Amino acid sequence: MMLNDVPLIRTEIPGPRARGLLERQSRLLVYTLPSWVPVVWEKAEGAVVTDVDGNRYIDFSSGVSVMNTGHSHPVFVERLQAQVAKLSHCYFSPTEVQVEAMEALASVLPPTLRRVVLTNTGAEGVEMAVKVARAFTGRNDIITFMGSFHGRSSLDAAMTGIWHVRKGGGPLPSGHIHAPYAYCYRCSLGLERECCNLQCLRYLDDLMITFARGDTAAAVVEPYLGVAGSIVPPPEFLQGLRAFCDRHNLLLVFDEVQASFGRTGKMFAFEHYGFLPDIVILGKGIAGGVPTSAVAMREDISDALRAVGWPSTFAANPLSCAGVTASVEVLVKEGLPEKAARTGSRIMERLNAMTERYPLIGDARGIGLSIGVEFVRDRISKEPAREESRAIFEHLTRSGLITLPPGGLYNNVIRITPPLMISEELADRGMDLFEDAIRQVSER
Repeated sequence: MMLNDVPLIRTEIPGPRARGLLERQSRLLVYTLPSWVPVVWEKAEGAVVTDVDGNRYIDFSSGVSVMNTGHSHPVFVERLQAQVAKLSHCYFSPTEVQVEAMEALASVLPPTLRRVVLTNTGAEGVEMAVKVARAFTGRNDIITFMGSFHGRSSLDAAMTGIWHVRKGGGPLPSGHIHAPYAYCYRCSLGLERECCNLQCLRYLDDLMITFARGDTAAAVVEPYLGVAGSIVPPPEFLQGLRAFCDRHNLLLVFDEVQASFGRTGKMFAFEHYGFLPDIVILGKGIAGGVPTSAVAMREDISDALRAVGWPSTFAANPLSCAGVTASVEVLVKEGLPEKAARTGSRIMERLNAMTERYPLIGDARGIGLSIGVEFVRDRISKEPAREESRAIFEHLTRSGLITLPPGGLYNNVIRITPPLMISEELADRGMDLFEDAIRQVSER
């Protein structure tokens, strides 16, 4: 594909074919997602998406941090086509492709985390991690964090710290304790990072004295809050959480469903912090778009899983396993985690310069190629600029840049999460469009 004509917008958005498909869809589909500017995807290659009307877009979404290796990578196409021609399902019968997937994961995981169980979705992986933590410790309560997102099942919603995920559906399962996350731009405790001494960590120790029942099994944490707006904590917060878990004999579980497989500039986010979690939940970028997740753990913890069991119809599916092997191969051979670190720094330099020019930007933050831009109407009050964020998003889509819709805790954050293989040229072009959208909305 020639990239000198990307983006290329030939019609209004949505175009005529897209409008027809959306009308057909509306008759049948129960639509539960937020209102997006409707781009009806037809195909994608690398970091470029083409819709059904022939419009071409730069992809700054990766399909929610899934397509880390890029769309339609030749290695994935070859492996998956070959696998589906041989075997696409066998329940839990052993297969060579499953062994290859396990070996591929073991080649990039640290030696103490090479006991792996394949699951289907991030939500299922979270549930499995909680189940094995409870079985191993013989305790029940789970500490999670305000602003966290762990999935939409009942158990995962109970762990999640975002109100709209938790609402509806009746009472949620008990046994979950929420603590403040280090969202330093909007500190839950009303403190400033320069002098706070990370009181959010001290809160955890107070929690164990005043609220926990002596029945706490684990703390489950995202290394950055993705859905809440790419909120990256100070390294000392996660390092302090490791120390807290050690003091109180708790397991530390890293939910890296969004953060793993190169997204943060390293293969796994925990590699940034100089310690290992006891359990890590993997997903999204693990298999190049084939629904797959995994839970890696210490061997002694895995013994508890054998006692409780985890049968699943589609887990370790041959297509999933082929995707896992392809993903690891491409990430390693093409050095994509390192490329994500370089491109992420390049984008952050642009955003830092924009922050000087546009008061609408309250905070720009990121790690690797998980970047969030939080828009505010006033930098002193930090009033969320919801309408402006929506206007920027719509302008971006019409201009040919696909991002996730405004999110975060106040619907005022636009996330930048392109495929890790995106070229500097396309990344720069996307950031030109990003700045133009901010400029135009700021001038209204």
